[in-house]
Amino acid sequence: MAIKVGIDQGVNLRELRALQRQGIIELRQANELEQTWSYVVQQKKGFMLGHYRLGGPDVLAGENVHEVERIVGLDKRIDIAHIYACYLNECEYFVTEDADAFIYNGRREALESLLGVKIRRTKEFIQEIGT
Repeated sequence: MAIKVGIDQGVNLRELRALQRQGIIELRQANELEQTWSYVVQQKKGFMLGHYRLGGPDVLAGENVHEVERIVGLDKRIDIAHIYACYLNECEYFVTEDADAFIYNGRREALESLLGVKIRRTKEFIQEIGT
């Protein structure tokens, strides 16, 4: 079964698409947050009152979204939505090159502990899955 991998803009899509074509991973992204690609599954994102409109594939965010907001920063709504969508859609990994938002200053450890989603840069991810 393919590993569900949420992606952020800026990842090495060429390398990740090769893994997807081999059936090793399934690339996913939160719908309507940034650029979309036809070969990437559009996944639901968390609906939070005051930030998103109802409708479409969105689901109600849980209480833990407030801790994600605290860790990532309230000024980074799109980043919050990206990582939270990975949690809601049961992705095993979130691959990003945005270390400031998701990795540095203990963010990676805090988010992984809270959400159970592994956060990796493209090279780290490829090394970890052993391809």
